[in-house]
Amino acid sequence: MRTVSVFLLMMMSCRLISGKCVAEDWCAFRGFNGNGWSDARDVPLQWSNDRNVAWKVQLPGQSNGSPIVSAGRIFLTSAEDDGRKRHLHCFDAASGETSWVRTVEFAQQMPTHKTNLYGGTTPAANGSRVVVWHGSAGLYCYDFDGNELWRRELGEFRHQWGYGTSPVLHHDRIILHSGPGKNVFVAAFSLSDGTTLWKTDEPVDGDGERNSDNKYMGSWSTPVITQLDGRHVAVCSMATRVNGYDMQTGEILWYCEGLRGDRGDLAYT
Repeated sequence: MRTVSVFLLMMMSCRLISGKCVAEDWCAFRGFNGNGWSDARDVPLQWSNDRNVAWKVQLPGQSNGSPIVSAGRIFLTSAEDDGRKRHLHCFDAASGETSWVRTVEFAQQMPTHKTNLYGGTTPAANGSRVVVWHGSAGLYCYDFDGNELWRRELGEFRHQWGYGTSPVLHHDRIILHSGPGKNVFVAAFSLSDGTTLWKTDEPVDGDGERNSDNKYMGSWSTPVITQLDGRHVAVCSMATRVNGYDMQTGEILWYCEGLRGDRGDLAYT
């Protein structure tokens, strides 16, 4: 049983570049800008099991995903039954009371590492909608009342160490790096209905293990959105290089080689 403690430190602000992430929101993996930075002041620097803890709840299983904060709600994932049940939890940020839980059942047990128990992704939210990727179990979008708005099955993602990349939101679209495994791509989906806007297969690092040429394939990195020369670009680390994707078309505008294949490095901007 995993215990989630909500520290006062979580109630931080994030600086905006686009979208609807307001003050005191931490609405995606590593915050809105994906860099782990906040302009919050006077936050606690020390905590323990009972110091600077606002509330605690227990989850049915473990996960490596991070909690996010959006419009007074906290969202995070967990899993149980060897990944056959994958959950998205919604809590009231002030009290810790459970607002709702949505469970996706996936009959097939997928391989993973013992430290990555099927809840490896972080949700993303914009104040009215929350998106979660459950790996092979699909991509899901809910409103803040827990109503399922749409779902997408994106194929099977099989890797000996499991999955761990998270979706990010940018205006009207979701950017997702799907991998590692034998089905690696970066894609944009419509936030309103889940329609695929573009999908770019990874031409070099397409698997999560070594291929016949002894090259590493795939990574666990979450894209970072930035602006270069007036154009929004999604930057994502693959196994051996960093790619920059045009946000409108998915075209790989540039890449930079030199990464190690056995690491899923995060792209900072």
